[in-house]
Formats: sequence, C-alpha cells, structure tokens
Amino acid sequence: MLINNKVKKEIKAKRKKASKIFWTCNYIEKKYLEPIVLALLWLSGIPLLAYLKLSPQCSPLTALLIYGFGIITVLSVWFYLDLPKSWID
Repeated sequence: MLINNKVKKEIKAKRKKASKIFWTCNYIEKKYLEPIVLALLWLSGIPLLAYLKLSPQCSPLTALLIYGFGIITVLSVWFYLDLPKSWID
C-alpha cells in the first residue's frame, strides 16, 4: 500500500512538471515571435562554439572567460525579454 502511494505521488509530480514545461513553452510561443526564440537558442550555442574554437589557440583560462561572458550574455537576454524563469531553476 505504501509503495503504491509512493508511485502514485511520483507519477503525479512528473505529470505536474510536464504540464509546467508545456505551459511554459505555450506561453513563449504566444508572447514572442518564433525568430526570437530561435535566435535565443542559437545565442546559447555561440559561447560553446567560441570556447571550442579558442581553446587550442589561447590559454584555457581565456577561453573559459569568453565562455563565461557568453553565458552571462545569454542570461541577460533571457531576463531582458522577461522569459519564464522556471527553465532556469
């Protein structure tokens, strides 16, 4: 009986989380145009590409610094556009 209740609670929690993700995506689709969301997805990959390209040529610390600034830029754009914060939990 206890195991059955525990499984039911886990299923309910997963269902709630899936619903939260669905409604977050739905909110973004309604509030913002598709190109903005696609640009934000590409923007998040740019720091990683810069890190991979620069790490053999310069010191790893410099490459990591550029990567960190890129991540800060992505988060700044995310908060500037007032996108839902639930994805950054």
